[in-house]
Amino acid sequence: YILFEYIDGITIADQELTEMQVAELAGMISELHAHGAEVPCPTHRIREDFAVPFCAHLKRSINQNQADHPADLRAILASHRERLTYLADRTESLADRMKAADPAMQLCHTDAHGWNLMQNRYLMLIDWEGMKLAPVEADLFMFYDKPFWERFLSVYRKKHPRFVVSLDAMDFYLNRRRIEDVWEFIDRILHDPISSDLRDKSMQLLGKELDAVG
Repeated sequence: YILFEYIDGITIADQELTEMQVAELAGMISELHAHGAEVPCPTHRIREDFAVPFCAHLKRSINQNQADHPADLRAILASHRERLTYLADRTESLADRMKAADPAMQLCHTDAHGWNLMQNRYLMLIDWEGMKLAPVEADLFMFYDKPFWERFLSVYRKKHPRFVVSLDAMDFYLNRRRIEDVWEFIDRILHDPISSDLRDKSMQLLGKELDAVG
């Protein structure tokens, strides 16, 4: 870890990556994935365990008595109950399959989205508190549905020419992120002391996440 009071650069945020930025990002991620449990420090605390406790919380929230839920939250969850239950069940099943498979694990950032990318003379990947030893799909799922995926993969395979995507691992990380994001919005709306404006914003964002779920 390197700590800075200030980083001179521009946050990529929601901007589309340029071809050069895609190549830089793929180079960084491929180099990171070249390292695993052999790093010279204890790694047991950052080893992926495929935990999905929020799946059980979500299923209880949407399938049991919701008398304590605000009416607008009850309504929006009711319209997505079947799909959310299916995704939560599938994510739990995939977690069990991943544990049983005992896949190879490499160092992964796990949150390499645009808000954690900054551009100065070169591209920088910041906010490493989520770093884990995990299947490489823990990073790659962030790019799997992006227009630049094939370009990213072609650069990545220069370092890892034998790499083949694990569809189970990719599905697991995509679904886990979807379900976790939905649950975090629900939990915030139900339990956090937030202003009415922030609550309205959270409801809007929850609606977007649910629409993406289907």
